[in-house]
Amino acid sequence: MRVFLIFILLLITATSRLFAEDAIPLAPDFTLRELHNDFYFFPDTSGILEYSDIQKDTSRFIFIKSTREIPYMHHLNGSVWIKFYLENQSQKSKKVLVHFDFPLYDTITMYQKDTIEVIEESLGLALPFFVRKRLNPDPLFEVYLEPQEKKEIVFKISKTTG
Repeated sequence: MRVFLIFILLLITATSRLFAEDAIPLAPDFTLRELHNDFYFFPDTSGILEYSDIQKDTSRFIFIKSTREIPYMHHLNGSVWIKFYLENQSQKSKKVLVHFDFPLYDTITMYQKDTIEVIEESLGLALPFFVRKRLNPDPLFEVYLEPQEKKEIVFKISKTTG
């Protein structure tokens, strides 16, 4: 009987993991991790959706698990919304830099839920290099994670030209 109960518990745990939103684990010795296809995306060809639209109507705006590193963003004028989860698995707070090495954008905006509010930060190619928060030609976004915290990160990548 015990073996049967353990089997049922393992089956329930495995099934719930299949339907859970996968977080990118940040182990204590974490230094560099590429996203590859560990994210969800939603194409917005109109380019007019805002973060509040995406959050309040989750049945209409369904994020799809990516099967490619860059899901046809180079063909799209408008916006692509990208969502992924970071999980700090260490016992210490962690500051992570999210680096975009993707040249075909006009503006990238990051949204991350804090305990009280949503923090929004935008970077674009029009921003002069010397006034950027971090002196890097590619966009870098800072994410702060408490110990054992899992955080949803959402990016809006806007492209209106070429």
